[in-house]
Amino acid sequence: MKVAMRLAVLFTILVLFTGNAWSANNTLKVAFFAHGGIGKWERQGYVLAINHLKKEGINVDPIYLPCYGNVNWVMKKIDELDHKGVVALIGGSNSKCTSYLAGVAQRHKIPLISPFSPMELLSRFGFDYVFRLNAPIRWYIDSLLEYAVKNEPKSKTIAFVYEDTPFGRRFTVFAEDKAKSLGLKVVTNQKVDIADKGKKAAEEVAKIKPDVLMLVGNQEDALRVLKLLRESGYKPKVLLGAGAGFSMASFLKAQGGLAEGLVTVSQWHPTVKWPDVEQFVEQFRERYKRSPNYLAAEAYAAVQVLGTALKSVKCSSPKACRASLKNALIEMKTDTVFGPVRFDSFKGYTNQNPHPLLLLKIDKGQLKIVYPVEPTTN
Repeated sequence: MKVAMRLAVLFTILVLFTGNAWSANNTLKVAFFAHGGIGKWERQGYVLAINHLKKEGINVDPIYLPCYGNVNWVMKKIDELDHKGVVALIGGSNSKCTSYLAGVAQRHKIPLISPFSPMELLSRFGFDYVFRLNAPIRWYIDSLLEYAVKNEPKSKTIAFVYEDTPFGRRFTVFAEDKAKSLGLKVVTNQKVDIADKGKKAAEEVAKIKPDVLMLVGNQEDALRVLKLLRESGYKPKVLLGAGAGFSMASFLKAQGGLAEGLVTVSQWHPTVKWPDVEQFVEQFRERYKRSPNYLAAEAYAAVQVLGTALKSVKCSSPKACRASLKNALIEMKTDTVFGPVRFDSFKGYTNQNPHPLLLLKIDKGQLKIVYPVEPTTN
């Protein structure tokens, strides 16, 4: 009798864990990290995509967590998720938290799909369990400055006005190096002083009159500086905006013509001609009563990528599922609402999606895509 019972138990285990990456009730545990105000956009993208996967017969059991930039907190949470049998991690709302997630996920050998962080080093650690969907920060810089030189080849000088934050300082240092490599002379580099609200920076730029002006940081600083520059009568040949705020609807509404002609870079735009974007935008608006931004699109695409990879995953335990999923992600090529996705290793990057960035120009108060004109697909 005891032997029969043991055989029955063994048979049940084999049925539950043979063939697919999900268990008896056809579900797969995945942890999603989203935090702060932007976390709402991210979670809405996740939920919409998870519901879509369900229609395809792939049931994801989501575990939603915040994303704190505290390494001890991250280590504790990943340990807990490991014991719960989670087979994948998606997210990381900021670069600090994402870097910790990457290191701990690699140690536990749990695939991490990172849709948001532009941190340059994230895909340069050599981690084979970390997959970055979006473009790193240097690609922003290259896209903007190469566009400026190509469209105004007579430009000789450039100035930077940046927010006094780690992002502003780091971005500007990288951008200076790139500008010099393109033959542009950096004539001034001004931080926006909180006390004078950018007055000193604007006065210095207006006095030097550089051919190219790059504003780095938040939209509030940029609008104050642009207003002061208009009053001075100075207008650059090329005006560039580096930072997520420049592609937001709130900036377009607030700028009131101050930023006409400004070129910025974005990971995504609702008018881009990538597969299923129109359908995604329509479904998002219908469910959430607002248009999706790039964060929602990145989140949705990350789940699309997961679903595509899972179709070729075969395993018999959470540990085996993770290894199989990692290999499937490496081999996978697919199209998403975030554009074509494949994870390549090149030029020091590991498992980096060669995501095409979009250059957007403010034309008569509207953002229009000026590059790429025709996106490629897989």
